[in-house]
Amino acid sequence: MLPEAPRRRDVWVRTAVLIWILILAFVCTRAVVQPYKRTLFTTWEQAGGDWEKGHDLYRNPWGPDQDQFRYSPLTAVLLVPFHHLPIRLGGVIWRLLNAGVLLGGFALWLRAAPSPRTPRQQAVLFVLLAPLSLSSLNNGQPNPLIIGLLLAALTAVEGERWSAAAALVALATAVKVYPLAIGLLLAVVYP
Repeated sequence: MLPEAPRRRDVWVRTAVLIWILILAFVCTRAVVQPYKRTLFTTWEQAGGDWEKGHDLYRNPWGPDQDQFRYSPLTAVLLVPFHHLPIRLGGVIWRLLNAGVLLGGFALWLRAAPSPRTPRQQAVLFVLLAPLSLSSLNNGQPNPLIIGLLLAALTAVEGERWSAAAALVALATAVKVYPLAIGLLLAVVYP
Protein backbone atom coordinates (compact mmCIF):
# COMPACT_ATOMS: atom_id res chain seq x y z
CA MET A 1 0.00 0.00 0.00
CA LEU A 2 1.35 3.42 -0.94
CA PRO A 3 1.68 6.07 1.75
CA GLU A 4 -0.95 8.75 1.77
CA ALA A 5 0.07 11.79 -0.26
CA PRO A 6 1.13 14.66 1.98
CA ARG A 7 -1.58 17.23 2.41
CA ARG A 8 -0.88 20.65 1.04
CA ARG A 9 -0.02 23.23 3.63
CA ASP A 10 -2.76 25.57 4.71
CA VAL A 11 -3.12 28.69 2.57
CA TRP A 12 -2.35 30.90 5.58
CA VAL A 13 0.89 29.06 6.28
CA ARG A 14 1.96 29.46 2.66
CA THR A 15 0.89 33.11 2.72
CA ALA A 16 2.90 33.82 5.88
CA VAL A 17 6.02 32.17 4.46
CA LEU A 18 5.64 34.04 1.16
CA ILE A 19 5.10 37.40 2.86
CA TRP A 20 8.18 37.00 5.02
CA ILE A 21 10.31 35.87 2.07
CA LEU A 22 9.17 38.93 0.11
CA ILE A 23 9.84 41.28 3.05
CA LEU A 24 13.32 39.89 3.58
CA ALA A 25 14.06 40.00 -0.15
CA PHE A 26 12.90 43.62 -0.29
CA VAL A 27 14.83 44.90 2.74
CA CYS A 28 18.00 43.01 1.78
CA THR A 29 17.83 44.24 -1.81
CA ARG A 30 17.36 47.80 -0.59
CA ALA A 31 20.36 47.40 1.74
CA VAL A 32 22.45 46.43 -1.28
CA VAL A 33 21.10 49.01 -3.74
CA GLN A 34 20.86 51.96 -1.31
CA PRO A 35 23.28 51.19 1.54
CA TYR A 36 23.46 54.81 2.79
CA LYS A 37 19.86 55.92 2.35
CA ARG A 38 17.32 55.86 5.21
CA THR A 39 19.25 53.43 7.36
CA LEU A 40 20.62 53.28 10.87
CA PHE A 41 23.08 50.57 9.94
CA THR A 42 25.76 53.08 8.97
CA THR A 43 25.58 54.53 12.49
CA TRP A 44 25.87 51.07 14.04
CA GLU A 45 28.73 50.06 11.77
CA GLN A 46 30.63 53.28 12.48
CA ALA A 47 30.14 52.89 16.24
CA GLY A 48 31.73 49.44 16.08
CA GLY A 49 34.70 50.91 14.23
CA ASP A 50 34.95 53.85 16.64
CA TRP A 51 35.02 51.50 19.61
CA GLU A 52 37.72 49.36 18.06
CA LYS A 53 39.86 52.43 17.27
CA GLY A 54 39.31 54.03 20.68
CA HIS A 55 37.43 57.03 19.23
CA ASP A 56 34.67 58.94 20.99
CA LEU A 57 31.36 57.15 20.50
CA TYR A 58 29.25 60.17 21.34
CA ARG A 59 30.83 62.88 19.20
CA ASN A 60 28.60 65.45 17.55
CA PRO A 61 29.86 65.64 13.95
CA TRP A 62 28.40 62.48 12.43
CA GLY A 63 28.23 62.02 8.70
CA PRO A 64 25.16 63.08 6.68
CA ASP A 65 24.04 59.45 6.35
CA GLN A 66 24.34 58.76 10.08
CA ASP A 67 22.38 59.41 13.23
CA GLN A 68 23.82 60.19 16.65
CA PHE A 69 24.92 56.99 18.44
CA ARG A 70 22.84 56.91 21.65
CA TYR A 71 23.49 53.44 22.92
CA SER A 72 25.75 51.84 25.51
CA PRO A 73 29.44 51.18 24.89
CA LEU A 74 28.66 47.45 25.13
CA THR A 75 26.44 47.85 22.08
CA ALA A 76 29.38 49.32 20.18
CA VAL A 77 31.51 46.34 21.22
CA LEU A 78 28.88 43.95 19.85
CA LEU A 79 28.91 45.88 16.56
CA VAL A 80 32.67 45.64 15.92
CA PRO A 81 32.32 42.63 13.55
CA PHE A 82 29.94 44.62 11.33
CA HIS A 83 32.60 47.31 10.87
CA HIS A 84 34.85 44.74 9.16
CA LEU A 85 32.24 43.79 6.57
CA PRO A 86 31.56 45.66 3.34
CA ILE A 87 28.70 48.09 4.01
CA ARG A 88 26.27 46.28 1.69
CA LEU A 89 26.97 42.81 3.10
CA GLY A 90 26.89 44.13 6.66
CA GLY A 91 23.53 45.81 6.05
CA VAL A 92 22.06 42.57 4.71
CA ILE A 93 23.43 40.46 7.58
CA TRP A 94 22.23 43.02 10.15
CA ARG A 95 18.69 42.94 8.75
CA LEU A 96 18.66 39.13 8.54
CA LEU A 97 19.91 38.90 12.14
CA ASN A 98 17.15 41.24 13.31
CA ALA A 99 14.49 39.34 11.37
CA GLY A 100 15.79 35.94 12.48
CA VAL A 101 15.78 36.87 16.16
CA LEU A 102 12.32 38.46 15.87
CA LEU A 103 10.78 35.50 14.03
CA GLY A 104 12.54 32.95 16.24
CA GLY A 105 11.49 34.70 19.45
CA PHE A 106 7.93 35.05 18.17
CA ALA A 107 7.77 31.36 17.23
CA LEU A 108 9.08 30.32 20.66
CA TRP A 109 6.61 32.62 22.38
CA LEU A 110 3.69 31.23 20.35
CA ARG A 111 4.70 27.67 21.23
CA ALA A 112 4.88 28.48 24.93
CA ALA A 113 1.49 30.21 25.01
CA PRO A 114 -0.95 28.70 27.52
CA SER A 115 -3.56 27.87 24.90
CA PRO A 116 -2.10 26.03 21.92
CA ARG A 117 -2.68 27.51 18.50
CA THR A 118 -3.14 25.64 15.27
CA PRO A 119 -0.61 26.13 12.48
CA ARG A 120 -3.19 28.26 10.70
CA GLN A 121 -3.65 30.53 13.72
CA GLN A 122 0.10 30.86 14.13
CA ALA A 123 0.48 31.70 10.44
CA VAL A 124 -2.15 34.44 10.73
CA LEU A 125 -0.21 35.93 13.65
CA PHE A 126 2.99 35.86 11.58
CA VAL A 127 1.12 37.64 8.77
CA LEU A 128 -0.07 40.27 11.26
CA LEU A 129 3.48 40.72 12.55
CA ALA A 130 4.78 41.57 9.07
CA PRO A 131 3.44 45.13 8.63
CA LEU A 132 4.44 45.97 12.20
CA SER A 133 8.04 44.96 11.50
CA LEU A 134 8.62 46.20 7.98
CA SER A 135 9.79 49.76 8.66
CA SER A 136 12.17 48.75 11.47
CA LEU A 137 13.70 45.99 9.36
CA ASN A 138 13.89 48.25 6.32
CA ASN A 139 15.69 51.03 8.22
CA GLY A 140 18.04 48.68 10.05
CA GLN A 141 16.67 49.59 13.47
CA PRO A 142 17.44 47.26 16.40
CA ASN A 143 13.81 47.08 17.58
CA PRO A 144 13.04 43.69 15.98
CA LEU A 145 16.17 42.26 17.60
CA ILE A 146 15.16 43.59 21.02
CA ILE A 147 11.56 42.39 20.71
CA GLY A 148 12.72 38.93 19.62
CA LEU A 149 15.09 38.72 22.60
CA LEU A 150 12.31 39.78 24.99
CA LEU A 151 9.85 37.27 23.53
CA ALA A 152 12.48 34.54 23.94
CA ALA A 153 13.04 35.74 27.52
CA LEU A 154 9.32 35.47 28.27
CA THR A 155 9.37 31.96 26.84
CA ALA A 156 12.31 31.10 29.09
CA VAL A 157 10.38 32.42 32.10
CA GLU A 158 7.41 30.24 31.15
CA GLY A 159 9.74 27.22 31.16
CA GLU A 160 11.37 28.37 34.43
CA ARG A 161 14.76 28.77 32.74
CA TRP A 162 15.71 31.75 34.84
CA SER A 163 19.34 32.10 33.77
CA ALA A 164 18.39 32.09 30.10
CA ALA A 165 15.64 34.65 30.74
CA ALA A 166 18.06 36.90 32.64
CA ALA A 167 20.70 36.63 29.91
CA LEU A 168 18.20 37.45 27.17
CA VAL A 169 16.85 40.49 29.03
CA ALA A 170 20.41 41.62 29.79
CA LEU A 171 21.39 41.32 26.13
CA ALA A 172 18.32 43.31 25.05
CA THR A 173 19.08 45.92 27.73
CA ALA A 174 22.67 46.20 26.49
CA VAL A 175 21.27 47.53 23.20
CA LYS A 176 18.59 49.86 24.61
CA VAL A 177 17.62 50.63 28.18
CA TYR A 178 13.84 50.08 28.00
CA PRO A 179 14.00 46.24 28.15
CA LEU A 180 15.19 46.70 31.73
CA ALA A 181 11.56 47.53 32.59
CA ILE A 182 10.52 44.05 31.41
CA GLY A 183 13.34 42.52 33.45
CA LEU A 184 12.30 44.41 36.58
CA LEU A 185 8.66 43.46 36.05
CA LEU A 186 9.64 39.80 35.71
CA ALA A 187 11.73 40.06 38.89
CA VAL A 188 8.69 41.37 40.78
CA VAL A 189 6.22 38.85 39.35
CA TYR A 190 8.59 35.87 39.66
CA PRO A 191 10.74 36.66 42.77
